Amino acid sequence: MYTFREDLPPILRPIGFLLGVWEGDGIGEYPTIEPFTYRHRLTIEPVEGKNYFVHESRTWNAESGKAMGMELGFWRPQEDGSVEFLLAQPTGLVEIYYGTVTARSIELSTDAVV
Repeated sequence: MYTFREDLPPILRPIGFLLGVWEGDGIGEYPTIEPFTYRHRLTIEPVEGKNYFVHESRTWNAESGKAMGMELGFWRPQEDGSVEFLLAQPTGLVEIYYGTVTARSIELSTDAVV
């Protein structure tokens, strides 16, 4: 759970609600394989002296503990109040999103997927 941090630079405060470690269980289903259960952990944390947050997402099989997926990224608020979200996957896929922040909500649109 997030607690407001007074020490955040002003540009980071509008997206400060993202900070924390979020974890839970899920069920995966695809037409070509049997359903499976997994655990998911999302960590979003600030970097001292920088105006961005680091985003790390990991999933693993709930039964075997075997790693399944991972994404790394950065939340970058902009001076005009918008936000940029960069996301990379180990498969070589990189995504760039731009969006707006309102209260405790962020609406993103895809800018590029390469």
